[in-house]
Amino acid sequence: MATKLTFEGVDTTVELEDHAVTLTGATTAARTDDNAGGPPAGEGPVVIPRWEIASATVKSATLLGYGTLTITTNAGLEYAVRFSRDAEDRFGNLAEIIG
Repeated sequence: MATKLTFEGVDTTVELEDHAVTLTGATTAARTDDNAGGPPAGEGPVVIPRWEIASATVKSATLLGYGTLTITTNAGLEYAVRFSRDAEDRFGNLAEIIG
């Protein structure tokens, strides 16, 4: 049976499954390189197979700003998801699981 974990970010949902990570929402995992392949940010869900993920890093939230989970693929694409301070532990755990 497949396992599915859901993490709520700022206008974004990250779904972690056994085989893929799916990023959906109003600010769907903003791509940092718009010239690379793949769907543009904000146009439907982004599905990243687990074996395509090179790294996942977390930048901590501050009193005045959101934190960021950045997922980098083997192809060099980067997807960033923002989260609030109260979700920092959950997103840190997510980065450890997928990174």
